[in-house]
Amino acid sequence: MVVVFITATVRVFFAESFYVRKSSMEPTLSPADRVLVNKFSSKLSRGDIVIIKSQSSFSTGGTIIKRVIALSGETLHIDDCKVYINNQLLKEPYLFQKSYPECSNRISVERIVIPDGKIFVLGDNRQNSEDSRNFGSISKDAVIGRAALKFWPVWELGSL
Repeated sequence: MVVVFITATVRVFFAESFYVRKSSMEPTLSPADRVLVNKFSSKLSRGDIVIIKSQSSFSTGGTIIKRVIALSGETLHIDDCKVYINNQLLKEPYLFQKSYPECSNRISVERIVIPDGKIFVLGDNRQNSEDSRNFGSISKDAVIGRAALKFWPVWELGSL
């Protein structure tokens, strides 16, 4: 009984595992990967991979996984598939290098200021991701936690 209580407490308040369902975070995360999510940390930073409550009726399972790109108060625009934060090009080494030649108008966003209490999230696989380009900035309250560790498949074990 004590083990069940401790396990439930840890899962609700501190950490939980999540299953990656779609390819929107490739190459960083692939379908069927599993990650451990830190639910305790509330401070978000650009580049964090987060689990959020689904922002779309197209999502399955009630959650999606995306990367934090812009924070409250920052100005963002995407032009020719390149992301600019406060007019500075964002370096994104985690993206597929082959993505840019296939750039489309879908990967452009007019200049916006991220509202207070919100973040702008994108998938790493920009050609195949439903993200803030579709549903807008999301409330920080929609964030369940920050992905801290990829633990499946075992041979790809490592921090995120």
